[in-house]
Order: sequence, then C-alpha cells, then structure tokens
Amino acid sequence: MTEFDKEQTRAFLREFKRLAREQGIFVVPREANNQALIDLNINARIRKQTLLALSVTDYFSGPDPDRDAPGFLWTFGVTIGECDVYIKLKIAGEVGRQFSKCVAFHRAREPMFFPFR
Repeated sequence: MTEFDKEQTRAFLREFKRLAREQGIFVVPREANNQALIDLNINARIRKQTLLALSVTDYFSGPDPDRDAPGFLWTFGVTIGECDVYIKLKIAGEVGRQFSKCVAFHRAREPMFFPFR
C-alpha cells in the first residue's frame, strides 16, 4: 500500500465522520447487523462511537464497487471485547445530498489483514 492509499483512506474517513456527525449514520437493517449488537453486548450509541473512532489503521480493504448501488464500499475492522468486528461503510447519495451508511457491522467470519498496521 502506498502513502496515497493511506491518504485516500484518511479522506474517506474524514468525510464519512463529518456526514455522520451532521446527519447520523444510516445502518442497513440486516439481521447480522442487528444480531451483532446483542452478541457484542453493545447498543446503537456505542456502535456509532465505534464508527466515529475508526482510523486508517483499522482499514481492511477498498474502495470496492458496490454491486447493489452506485458508489464504493470501504471495509474496516476493530476488536470489541474479544471479538473481531467486520465493518463495511459507504458515503451514499448524490453530491450535495450525501450521507454516511454502514452496510455491515458484525462478527468477522474470517481473519482480517490490516495493511496500514
């Protein structure tokens, strides 16, 4: 990974967090995302705090084209308690009407590699 890749990731996180603070975060209501709150014994507020605390070192992969909608997905990972958590984020919407979107927030199903650590 290059320094450019790190800066691109930093820029994504900066914009994601700015939008999240201004408008909140839309979390896709998938069963795995809802179950993660129960499994990890956390609430939506702690999930939001976790997302706002992400850094470049939590980067896992991306940006990857979103197969379901225009735009790109970025994947991150964190450890909550003793559980590795897989996080997939996106800045969705049109320019001037964008919002922060969390597509996935659940237990990691396989080991994750963090290229900036």
